[in-house]
Amino acid sequence: MKKIIKIGISLLLITVVFVSCDTTDPVNLDRSVKPTVNLKASTVSVIEGSSSAITIETSAITSNDIIFSLVQVGGNAVEGVDYEFASADMSAPDYGAVGGRVVIPAYATTGSVNINGLLDLESDSKSATFELRSIQSMLGVVGGTSKVTVNIENFTTAYIDISFAWDKDIVIPGIGTYNTDANVDLDIFVADAAGYDNNNPWGTFNGTDYAATGDHPEVLRMDPSDWGDGEFILFTDLWDNGFFGLGLTDKVPVTTTITRWGAFANTFVQDPSQAADLSMEGAATGPGFGGFIAKVKILNGVFTIYDFNDAQIASGKMPNKTRTPRPLNLRK
Repeated sequence: MKKIIKIGISLLLITVVFVSCDTTDPVNLDRSVKPTVNLKASTVSVIEGSSSAITIETSAITSNDIIFSLVQVGGNAVEGVDYEFASADMSAPDYGAVGGRVVIPAYATTGSVNINGLLDLESDSKSATFELRSIQSMLGVVGGTSKVTVNIENFTTAYIDISFAWDKDIVIPGIGTYNTDANVDLDIFVADAAGYDNNNPWGTFNGTDYAATGDHPEVLRMDPSDWGDGEFILFTDLWDNGFFGLGLTDKVPVTTTITRWGAFANTFVQDPSQAADLSMEGAATGPGFGGFIAKVKILNGVFTIYDFNDAQIASGKMPNKTRTPRPLNLRK
């Protein structure tokens, strides 16, 4: 009899424990009320190269996610060119060709989607007007604040990036095809134009800025605080040549791209007479080779680029020395 009593008490305790663990705090939801969802703001600003949040709010919480989309209905900005949604879901039902998916999670009162302003080479600002549309109308309807205008503010970098590339496929008979970007290492340096000798470019080397990382492409960043008025020569230094000794004589010209985001971009190719060829030994083990890329002239805040034959190939305005900080994703 004692055993039966003990078993009964044990079962009672287990039942009590089980019931206690299964109990949750109740949430009072009025299922007869369909939530109204509005945009939190009618205007949002975003700077190129950064992001801002577009937020929606519900008048009542629900036990299910409430899903909406933002569809562009006006403005001159183009998705994928001037902006993009950080968490756009093109597979969502009724998403449409353009727009961003916004979700208010179950039991929450707000939901957001980030819109990214994309860097471009244009100097003007853009805008886009979006309309909030319900994907699940049974769970929520759009209220009075149904449109938001996003102003995408132009951002101009406070520096100029000069990129140097030399990718070229080289066919080695009986062996295979190899690319120069992985087997040739070129570095880029700066020299003063006054007294410059192309046979000895190091004679007027000034060390203002240079690109010698071993990467491809190499990138030289012109900081206006380093560059005053004057004339400068950009020249290559052949550091390593993995094709040396194979009897190849292919030229490896450098393609240079000068970019100031929010302003301009120019691309040109090194004069063939100044390009290294694959018969040359790199400076890492031998004499190396220096080749003229371009002359940079800076006067009164304007720079002009000239090629080996002194023909003008690019021109633009140098950045101001004092500017607002650039977006976080551009900082290094």
